[in-house]
Amino acid sequence: MHEIIDFLKDVVARGAASGMNNCYIVKDGNIYARDGNSIQAGIAWPSKVAFTLSADAVDAALARMKSDVKIKIERDSVI
Repeated sequence: MHEIIDFLKDVVARGAASGMNNCYIVKDGNIYARDGNSIQAGIAWPSKVAFTLSADAVDAALARMKSDVKIKIERDSVI
């Protein structure tokens, strides 16, 4: 997970006005990020469920976790 987010995090729009562009979006077997203008980056990431994660929250969590991180989807939650 660290490598995937390292690949995407420079593209994510930052700041209060960025809205959905301050997210990592998982959809159609990919995870991607965009800056709200014209830059978008993505990488294959196997998931049958579409969801969006706050980029700031994911970046902060990964900074605290040094080991391999696994994401699990349960009902309406990402764990």
